[in-house]
Amino acid sequence: MKQKKENQTLPIINLSNYFGGKATEESKRDVVKKWNDAFSTVGFAILINTGVSQHSITALEVSACSFFAQADALKCNYSLGKYGIRGYTPIGLEAVGRSLNTGLIQNIDSIKSDPVESFVFKNGGTPPDFQPEHPMTLVPAVKAYWKEMEILLAERVLPLSAVSLGLPNNYFNKFYQCEGGKLGNNSLRLAYYPALDNGVNNCTTRYGAHTDYMGFTLLRPDPMIAGLEVLYPDGNWVEVPPILGNAIIINSGDLIKRWTNDLWNSALHRVKISSTKSRLSLVFFTGPRDDALVETLSINGASHYAPVLVKDHLNEKIKATNI
Repeated sequence: MKQKKENQTLPIINLSNYFGGKATEESKRDVVKKWNDAFSTVGFAILINTGVSQHSITALEVSACSFFAQADALKCNYSLGKYGIRGYTPIGLEAVGRSLNTGLIQNIDSIKSDPVESFVFKNGGTPPDFQPEHPMTLVPAVKAYWKEMEILLAERVLPLSAVSLGLPNNYFNKFYQCEGGKLGNNSLRLAYYPALDNGVNNCTTRYGAHTDYMGFTLLRPDPMIAGLEVLYPDGNWVEVPPILGNAIIINSGDLIKRWTNDLWNSALHRVKISSTKSRLSLVFFTGPRDDALVETLSINGASHYAPVLVKDHLNEKIKATNI
């Protein structure tokens, strides 16, 4: 793999040019082309004019930072002892690089835990999700942000993806619909990278190189401190600068790559140490409901994969990640 390249940037897609009141047929065609181009190449894009409120973003960022500022003993009251289910994960239990295809890993035991702690919500902030008492604003902020992410997913991301692949615009939505009105197998991960001492034992990565496991990931990175790097098809690691306003970074995960028969990419990405200051990311992972059977679309030649149940695909990935 090559070193970082500074003059490349992620594609930027203006959603108002498709969903806005002033969108034209020409602007819609342009968005569809950019969408397909982005996911068939780098697998990432920056979405602007997303419809997500700045208030929801800021409220969750402030509440999450307040939670992580607590003593470890208090945070561990919400830990189940491993990553991937729900609740708090302290530093030392997760090594995301171990989830890669074994053919890409020379020595899995050499992949150490990531210097990150996290809190995962899997039910929109309602039980059985943990209900932290401090700060009191955290759960309401999670609920509000979750709702906005689901709207972005159901009303923009999934329909636009279907149209870009020549499918009916509700094609993907039906795989996400669950009983009781819940939308898909989604989770919200609050990822907190604590401040580091200078040198930090020569560590250069806060979160190891990996691909995301499921469908589309909707990421709100730290608004002040960069860190995310994406591996481009030409072998260059490209640093993503901080984004402003209500912009959201989107990327397609392993299940999307499988579903589209490798037409769309699930790109390697990582979080590098660009500053010793603390850093927070809001990561909304999305995927179809657990019992959905994913079969490759009839595109990009003969099928490269056997059909798979969503829950089996996800469980295999999570099992590999835990230490």
